[in-house]
Amino acid sequence: MTSADDGRHAVEPLLDALTKTWRRLRIGGGPGSPVPIEYEVRLRKRYSADEVRERLRRDGQPFVVGAELEPVAPAGTAQRTMTEE
Repeated sequence: MTSADDGRHAVEPLLDALTKTWRRLRIGGGPGSPVPIEYEVRLRKRYSADEVRERLRRDGQPFVVGAELEPVAPAGTAQRTMTEE
């Protein structure tokens, strides 16, 4: 996002329309632009991940400069990694 506040106001109504559920996880900090904002979303059956990503990029202009979607493992199926020292 070019601005956290403007980006949120552009994206969150789109998430309401395009997803079953969503929640904001993190707003990136630090100097400079762009400002990353991370959301967890559950897609509606009628929209693919590619469609949602393209709508966010297109309809979120000029505040959205990029959008990435990454699948998340269902609860209880995530693999655990253990590091030994």
